[in-house]
Amino acid sequence: MKKKWGRLVCIGICHIIFYMYLVPMVIYPRFGKHGTWVATIFIVVLSIAIVGNGWFGKKKKQ
Repeated sequence: MKKKWGRLVCIGICHIIFYMYLVPMVIYPRFGKHGTWVATIFIVVLSIAIVGNGWFGKKKKQ
C-alpha cells in the first residue's frame, strides 16, 4: 500500500513541475498551443500507465 501512495505522490509532484514550469516556460513559448496539447496528453497517458501498472500489475508471490 505504501508503494501505491508513493507513486501517487510522485505523479502529483511531476504534474506540478510539468504544469507550473515546463508548459508555461518551455513548451508554450517554443511550440505554441498545439505543443501544449500534445505535451498534456502525453503526461496524462504516462500517468495513467504508471498508476495502472501499479494497480493491475502482477502480484508478487510470497
